[in-house]
Amino acid sequence: MRVRRFCAFPMNQIETSPSPSVPSKRVPGIAQSIALWALFVGVVTIVTIALYLVSRFGGVSLDLSSYAFAQQIIAWPITLGVCLRWSEASFRDACRLTLFPVRIVPALFIAFFGLTIFAIASRSLIPMPEVIQKFIAQVETEKNQLTFFLPLVVGAPLGEELFFRGLVLRGFLGRYSVTKAVLASALFWSLSHLNPWQAVGALPLGLVLGWLVVRTGSVIPAIIGHMIANFSPSYLFPPLALALGGDAEAINADHFPPTMLAIGGAMAGIGGFVLWRQLAKLSGQSV
Repeated sequence: MRVRRFCAFPMNQIETSPSPSVPSKRVPGIAQSIALWALFVGVVTIVTIALYLVSRFGGVSLDLSSYAFAQQIIAWPITLGVCLRWSEASFRDACRLTLFPVRIVPALFIAFFGLTIFAIASRSLIPMPEVIQKFIAQVETEKNQLTFFLPLVVGAPLGEELFFRGLVLRGFLGRYSVTKAVLASALFWSLSHLNPWQAVGALPLGLVLGWLVVRTGSVIPAIIGHMIANFSPSYLFPPLALALGGDAEAINADHFPPTMLAIGGAMAGIGGFVLWRQLAKLSGQSV
């Protein structure tokens, strides 16, 4: 059976060399990536204003989740399209939606479930203004489950991973060492949330997501990990907290009981170790 190498960047290359698979076409660096993100924010702003006018004068009732989903399905294609046109790269080459070893998915779920507990809990380290707390509480009470699910669990992971771990990371790998590229893309992604509460938890998640793309050569594992990270807080953490005798409202306020933190640490450690071992073995063998 022919051996196929799933690891696009062997471990002995991660510290020193840029990706050898990046074509010698124009690839976005930090300045270009910031400009593209500004384009996304600009399109989102225009879409928001248009939706507000439709809602205000057209008699159409839209919740905040509907706004978010409409923003994503319009702004991400425009942003990705502009970047692909500028870089003269095909979507397939730039975003790397290639096959990856499916056997890593269980460990991926366990690791990201545990990591997300600590990412969410870390928000409580930074005091949140009361006006922000009230806004979040309002979103929780008014959200429609379907329209909330689509932008949170589908739209955001797809759009952000194709951009940050696809186009941006690909560009950084063509300019910097792998370590610097993964770190820079994770930092850029965390800062793009435009608030410190999400940024502090997004940075470690971004490092792991970038590592996954480097090790598998595919953006799909990062999309799956991002979906798990977005799905778990709203749909898995509250029932788990109740089962452990905790309070779902406390979870919504980013306060986790010690037992849940212990579970998160165990899952992150075990899942991360298994995932690392699986990818380490796949990097040196054929299937």
